[in-house]
Amino acid sequence: MMNTKPRVPGKRGNPNWAKGPDGKGVSGNPNGKKAIDPEIRRALEALTPRAVQVLGELLESGDEKIRCQAACVVLDRNLGKAVQAIEHAGANGESLNLRVEFVGEGSQNPGGEGS
Repeated sequence: MMNTKPRVPGKRGNPNWAKGPDGKGVSGNPNGKKAIDPEIRRALEALTPRAVQVLGELLESGDEKIRCQAACVVLDRNLGKAVQAIEHAGANGESLNLRVEFVGEGSQNPGGEGS
């Protein structure tokens, strides 16, 4: 069945705005992250060894706060930042109810109604 709903340009001039911010299956950032200018990248790469050296020197600082910050930067860059836990609650702090539906052709509903 054809969709007869007219498409009206919306945010960012997207004719599929009725389907969501960017339409079903359409990326909000189709070109991805903008590339860094090659000249700037080369300059940053040239500075990297010195930046690593400075961090190493800061790890030996007499100031505990500076040592801690330098250690955090080194760890975050090498191991990744720690995962942040997020607690979700409904209005007035009550628990949330979750319902999962399997839709579409060939969908299976393991353990649910009709199985």
